[in-house]
Amino acid sequence: MGQLKASEKLERLLAMIPWIIDNDGPELGLIAKRFEYPEELLLADLTKVLFMVGPYPHTPDTLIEVIIEDGRVWIDQADWLSRPIRLTPEQGFNLLRKAKTLELIHRQSEAGALSSAIEKLEIVLGQSKETFDLDISEIENADVLTINESIREARQLRIRYYAYGKDENSTRTVHP
Repeated sequence: MGQLKASEKLERLLAMIPWIIDNDGPELGLIAKRFEYPEELLLADLTKVLFMVGPYPHTPDTLIEVIIEDGRVWIDQADWLSRPIRLTPEQGFNLLRKAKTLELIHRQSEAGALSSAIEKLEIVLGQSKETFDLDISEIENADVLTINESIREARQLRIRYYAYGKDENSTRTVHP
């Protein structure tokens, strides 16, 4: 096992939480093997990262509790991860808008995972392609190429951003 990227670590940590809970104190070595996570790194991430995760308002009583004893791991206070996320209609539409923007920028095929997620969101929100259309015609082809290049090269990108809620423009640096 080589060095894990931050995105791989996050994905694996989130996947292992329900598994650890369901398996009532599995051995650290077994977790490391099952999730292809270097054991030393896993121990560090369980004790220095995961215990800082929790839902809003991020107070100590809402954070995940990790217990490691005699080489076995238990996780407590993470029940909220086993339930589906509940979004308000506004949050759902914001997520849908952002997902559709990504789909258009990356020119995803209809069979992609993002398209599948968009379809599911549209069903939940009671929307369809006919009733909810996103116009990104103002985005120039050169902008799309710049965005995609920035993503490929993991390079920062400076953007002009309009915050609808605040009705103001700002400039931001984003990390794709």
